[in-house]
Amino acid sequence: MRIVFSSLCVFLLLLFSCEQRSKGLTDKHAGARNNVVNVELIGIDDRLPALHSLSSIYVLGDTLIIHDSKSVDNLIYAYSLKEQKGLGWFGKFGSGPGEVNNFGGLFFDPFRGILYGTDYGRQKVVGYDIRRALVESDYVPESKMTLDPPTRPGIIFNGYYVNDSTLYCRLAFMNNNLAKYDLQHGRVTILGEDNPVCSSQFRLVYFPEKQRFVALGVNSDRIDFLDLEGNQLATVFGPDYTEYNDGTHKYFACGIRDKQGNIYGVYLGKDFSKNVPQDIIVMNSEGDYIKTFHFDGHIWNIAYHEPTNRLYVSTDGEPQFGYINLDDY
Repeated sequence: MRIVFSSLCVFLLLLFSCEQRSKGLTDKHAGARNNVVNVELIGIDDRLPALHSLSSIYVLGDTLIIHDSKSVDNLIYAYSLKEQKGLGWFGKFGSGPGEVNNFGGLFFDPFRGILYGTDYGRQKVVGYDIRRALVESDYVPESKMTLDPPTRPGIIFNGYYVNDSTLYCRLAFMNNNLAKYDLQHGRVTILGEDNPVCSSQFRLVYFPEKQRFVALGVNSDRIDFLDLEGNQLATVFGPDYTEYNDGTHKYFACGIRDKQGNIYGVYLGKDFSKNVPQDIIVMNSEGDYIKTFHFDGHIWNIAYHEPTNRLYVSTDGEPQFGYINLDDY
């Protein structure tokens, strides 16, 4: 009996050790971020129409999606990254049939080429079939879900669509929450309710192949690794990390990943009332620092195109939109 018990203990210990090693994560403190590379964007402004400053960009397949939230005409412009040419506008602003008002919280169904967002004027999640929206003048977006009060805990950010029953995202309203949306039935599950990281301000990056999230801190220079239930796996404390933040300093503004699993975080690390983000911190999938891309201007947000291994950047300067070839760095 003792032999069986001992064998079971050894087996469980080995199983636990293998599981921990498979995660490949430990708490650690990062050193100085001193591998700084000055980069210049290759601009694409000459192939785009006039767009308002601080327009957000996304990549869906081979299409660059530009959300011009300040427009009072059409809100979304599509640009072909494969053909390097504009495809057109859609997403008519307004309160009439087929129009959207106060549109935000964009996320994408990559399998069917659908752009989703929340029409906060009508409190509905609506979806655009991009191919149809670009060619059909009378196109009306699909009404996906009504945000009734019981299912309205916040505004959707950093949405990662898995299927109609699973959308991982960050919700922001009175509080921040890591959440899972069931778009089919209008249900919301708050994840990691016992983990304070999941109710802090963060920017979410999803690793489906590793079954985990990376949360880039907004109010603190830290990177937290979470499982798909919001449980804490590990933390990487950056060199600018402090226990206390008086609210004047901001750190990560947004984040994405590339096909190798490297993480790119737009970073400030200074008083946000006097400075703008000009750096992109590059880390591997375990949070180890690789390099810093430094730009002369204000970086608004970034998007990644896998086939060309390019990082696209929206700025508040010249060029307004452009890219860098990551293979060159």
